[in-house]
Amino acid sequence: MYPDPKTLLDQLPEKPHRSKLGPHAVLIRGLRQKRYTYQEIADVLAAHYNLHVHPSTVFDFFKRHPREPDLPLRSEHDHRPSPPNVPQKRFHYDPEEGLTLSDEALNLKPKKD
Repeated sequence: MYPDPKTLLDQLPEKPHRSKLGPHAVLIRGLRQKRYTYQEIADVLAAHYNLHVHPSTVFDFFKRHPREPDLPLRSEHDHRPSPPNVPQKRFHYDPEEGLTLSDEALNLKPKKD
């Protein structure tokens, strides 16, 4: 019988980062959110951490680690407008008229018979 995958995962030790950029993932994500180029990120790493990498290395790392759960995707202060509310009933089908956008989708008042 095979062991339970969750139990097995809990028993195995965590491995260290393989990339030298792994410990700096939060910094890289934050700099990208601030619109820093890959060259500028490489310069920051060289200046502040004495870590000399080519901008393409930063690019490759960033693309391989796009959405890690422990990395913030947006800052708390980055508020984008939410999309407009879309009506639930967008289309109306009448056998005589065919498929048309509903009055709600067109923001019209419903027809009164």
